[in-house]
Amino acid sequence: MKPGFLRAPEPNPKRGGTLRVAGPFTVPHYDLYQGATAMVLAHMYSGLVRKDPTDGLRTIIPDLAERWDISPDGKTYTFRLRDEVKFHDGTPFSSEDVVATFTKILNPPPGVLSFLKDQLSPIDKVEATDRLTVRFVLKHAWAPFLEFLTGGSNVFQCVIIYPKKALEENKYDLRRVMAPGTGPFKYRDHKVAEKWVFDRNPNYWNPKLPYIDTLELFVVPQMTDRGTAVLTGQADYCPNTSYDL
Repeated sequence: MKPGFLRAPEPNPKRGGTLRVAGPFTVPHYDLYQGATAMVLAHMYSGLVRKDPTDGLRTIIPDLAERWDISPDGKTYTFRLRDEVKFHDGTPFSSEDVVATFTKILNPPPGVLSFLKDQLSPIDKVEATDRLTVRFVLKHAWAPFLEFLTGGSNVFQCVIIYPKKALEENKYDLRRVMAPGTGPFKYRDHKVAEKWVFDRNPNYWNPKLPYIDTLELFVVPQMTDRGTAVLTGQADYCPNTSYDL
């Protein structure tokens, strides 16, 4: 397997079916950089790098960037992006999307918030050197840079890449727009206060994933009710429930 091409640890994993998850799956809007809920929307998107779930999230591995180089002084990171990746609407992914995304993060227009702006302030500039290469120049050497690009240990934070087209068409404000992603799942439906439905992305860059066909996120506000949903067969999994059960 190529670096970053994750797969199940067992030799013959089961494919297909629906995974039903019970959790606090409500969102104030759709813009992840203005406070939308990552544990709902991040299924649609990818970042440059990610944590490896097969080793307990200890290792940083490729995602949209298939490899990267770091300058000797630690101030320049050059990422080589995967070729032939497409957003869910069929638009090709390129370095211009990375630049536009970090423009949104670091220099949002008036009226657009960016909760990662201060955290990523060591970034001086982001440049597209060709269609599949993007260069980050830091103000100073910053050891946690790649860690921050993975979202770190905060499950509510993620550094994903939005399409340049959607950003420019909406003046970098995606609160009311479900922008297409490059991630393993595509948005299908949302019933407010009930559930979200995502379908497998057949054009995901990692052909091995995802294994399931459909992901259903059931909105269950009370922690005890989430555990009950699993125990009664209404859901298959819950990320957080009450010890009372």
